[in-house]
Amino acid sequence: MTGGENDDARIRTTSRLVLAIAAALAVAGVVAALFASSSRGGGELGEAGRILADEDRFAAASTAGTALNRVSILLQRAGERCDADTDTDTACDDLFTAAAAARVAAVAALRCQRPQLFETRLAFAAYLDAIDDGRRPEPPAPPEC
Repeated sequence: MTGGENDDARIRTTSRLVLAIAAALAVAGVVAALFASSSRGGGELGEAGRILADEDRFAAASTAGTALNRVSILLQRAGERCDADTDTDTACDDLFTAAAAARVAAVAALRCQRPQLFETRLAFAAYLDAIDDGRRPEPPAPPEC
């Protein structure tokens, strides 16, 4: 291979590498944009939703109780940040209600088995989705275990 052919091979390899990096960055950008555009993408409500989506956190009663307690803390924090003057009249109250319901569920979950933990996780995820959509759902009942 001559020096010119060697240079051409390096240029082709470098070009392919640059294209691969650009493609990876484009995909990462699209994923980030989709995540950011989802209604629960950010803030405390988004983090609470991500905790509820993580089924590993609900594999045992102790970890489920910890996860639900973390959700309650995030929802309380969101309620405290809520501005009753600019948000809907009920939005702030709904966040505090959700925080209280999650805290009660956190304690009740400590006595539960996986099937009840799964149902509780799904019920709270649907509840947060409804709150995020501006609906005023009733909080889920604490798990009966």
